[in-house]
Amino acid sequence: MDGKTVSHYRLLAQIGSGGMGVVYRAEDLKLGRQVALKFLPREMATQPEALDRFRREARAASALNHPHICTIHEIDEVDGQHFIVMELLEGATLKDRIDGGAIDLIQAVEIAAQVADALDAAHRKGIIHRDIKPANIFIAERGTAKVLDFGIAKLADANPDSSLTGGLTQTGTSLGTVAYMSPEQARGEEVDSRTDLFSLGAVLHEMTTGQPLFPGRTPAIVFAAILNKDPVPAASINPKIPPPLQAIIQKAVAKGRAERYGRASEMRDELRAVKTSSGGATGETRSIAVLPFSDMSAQRDQEYFCEGMAEELINALTKVDGLRVASRTSSFQFKGRNEDIRGIGERLGVECVLEGSVRKSGNTLRITAQLVKVSDGYHLWSDRFDREMEDIFAIQDEIAGTIVETLRATLGGGPRHARPPEKLVKRYTDNVEAYNLYLQGRNFWSKRYIGLMWKSIECFKKAIELDDSYALAYTGLVEAYYVLGMYGTLPPSEAGAVAKTYADKAMTLDDRLPQAHYAQGLVKLYFDWDLHAARAAFRQALVLDPTYSDAQNWYAIPCLFFDETEAIDSVSRAVELEPYSALAAAVSGFVLYILHKNDRALDFCNRALELDPDHLLARWARGLVHLSGPHKDAGVSDLEKALAMIGRRSFFLGLLGYGYGTVGRTADAGNILAELEGSRSTQYVSPLFLSWVYLGLGERDVALNNLELAVKTRDPIMFAIGAPMYDLVRHEPRFKKIVDVFAPGSRPLIRSWLERRR
Repeated sequence: MDGKTVSHYRLLAQIGSGGMGVVYRAEDLKLGRQVALKFLPREMATQPEALDRFRREARAASALNHPHICTIHEIDEVDGQHFIVMELLEGATLKDRIDGGAIDLIQAVEIAAQVADALDAAHRKGIIHRDIKPANIFIAERGTAKVLDFGIAKLADANPDSSLTGGLTQTGTSLGTVAYMSPEQARGEEVDSRTDLFSLGAVLHEMTTGQPLFPGRTPAIVFAAILNKDPVPAASINPKIPPPLQAIIQKAVAKGRAERYGRASEMRDELRAVKTSSGGATGETRSIAVLPFSDMSAQRDQEYFCEGMAEELINALTKVDGLRVASRTSSFQFKGRNEDIRGIGERLGVECVLEGSVRKSGNTLRITAQLVKVSDGYHLWSDRFDREMEDIFAIQDEIAGTIVETLRATLGGGPRHARPPEKLVKRYTDNVEAYNLYLQGRNFWSKRYIGLMWKSIECFKKAIELDDSYALAYTGLVEAYYVLGMYGTLPPSEAGAVAKTYADKAMTLDDRLPQAHYAQGLVKLYFDWDLHAARAAFRQALVLDPTYSDAQNWYAIPCLFFDETEAIDSVSRAVELEPYSALAAAVSGFVLYILHKNDRALDFCNRALELDPDHLLARWARGLVHLSGPHKDAGVSDLEKALAMIGRRSFFLGLLGYGYGTVGRTADAGNILAELEGSRSTQYVSPLFLSWVYLGLGERDVALNNLELAVKTRDPIMFAIGAPMYDLVRHEPRFKKIVDVFAPGSRPLIRSWLERRR
């Protein structure tokens, strides 16, 4: 069927088959995305009642919008052939992962917790899966678990005599795969949510031991064991399994439903409370999310301070052993949304949520804070602080220390080994006004707009005037000048020289500061073109702070030239650290675009724009991805939107000119060339941006002329020289000389990398 068009889907390749049908990779010709099409066996749709039941179940399953459930886009029928359109996943099933035996305990616990979270979402909508097993749990390439085939089991249930049930069911009306069946399924009784949890317990047992819950040579032996025997404790098979994890498995697979977990969320929360170390030791892990504080000031002008307050507390609490803290991006997505605290906590998978408010009047602060338990909505602690601005560091210390003590006293056990409260919040300056200016600078910088970038620089410089030993302020300046240099607002030589001075100063002041090593990495990567040094600097930043998602993002760029797998792993890790970060998803998309992995790049760009429709990097990166594929007009549309968002900046004009040339709009591309050339008398215009337009127009020689000039000016964006937009000139001798000039000392690696792009 490869190449055949069904409805508005073109089948590309078969990617799976089984008793529930054949699965194809397909292209959605309307939306320009790749999807998975599962064709149901014709025999399973012969009974009208069964088919109607399936449709109802599929409609319900399609409403499950959850990160750990494979999304069902639609169901359809063409010429009597019924099919389901699903999210296309890259990776492998859990069955493939555990065929070789037990997997790492930490991974097993995390996978089980994600599946439990998915089941909780489904059960709340009245949907029971009925066939939880390793083959129905997909592990995406970035490690995320996705539950497959919600709603499909009902169809087989309505066709108990179907010869196509195969591995799905092997006896009468006992729906499910034998090895993971609950006793009530084996007896053919009505099932409920606890049935799914039994199956999940059986899967968890197999993940941690490498053996099925009830081994047996035949289905009859397994059935008898399910009904009459107790399973061998997992810990007796694998002594590294700690008692808390053994207790979870034992409770999940209890023969009596009343003895099991009543809700999937209970099992999920207990799994998340288990922290497995590399040596097999475990302890309870507490979890918390800190929301951005609300600005209650009369002028509503303290947004930067409210965000800074929450960010300082997040940074402080991440230092506490045994306490898991939701990332800044994950927590800050709820800013201003007035959502129920319990719902926020459940979405973030934490036990507690800290929220608060700030009211500033002159030099006086009133800060309120309350710690809420997610499971029941009760306040574990609340307090009000009426202090002078000079006391802000003491207030942060007090709140962080009180949270630690409250969690220990009210939730039991951890967090363990907490540091003394006075050491939780590190003071990078004792000057409160300098600190205030730094927070304002970060707030301006985070908007990523050029005008606000200059405001952030002004704030950072004023902070340094007040405290010239304030290392963080110097790193803020580096990040601002790198943006100005990358987007061509300043010539690379000017932006790079300033950024280098500030990066060196930050390192001199505090070489244990992760941000200082990150700043060095930016300079080495974008301005010095020293890929070895950039890679080492980003790596050191991650050694000092493994949760530093920005460093994890940009670490991938130099890795492109050394190890593609490491580059992909790096951006995947960044997305794991910041699952709600549009930036992390957008950078992943751009890196994958450079690697010519357009399908996956498009997925990440789409994800970024779902999180933030106004994310600039995601918008222009998706435009480039589309331009290298079949949907070039969509690419031009994205680049036009990016230009409208930022104004007629030369970087974005160059990209749009490339797009116009690619789709044959030569007059429009020519107008952009004229505009760029006309701007050169009043502002810096990188020759790289001009080369893009000529590449789109197919003018090789002029494009190469400008690329050679871009090398001489050391344009920061030359790191993307392997991207598809350069395919037109990739095999030209002049292009190979450009590669030889780029990044001295790494030439053989780069040449090898470019050769692999052929």
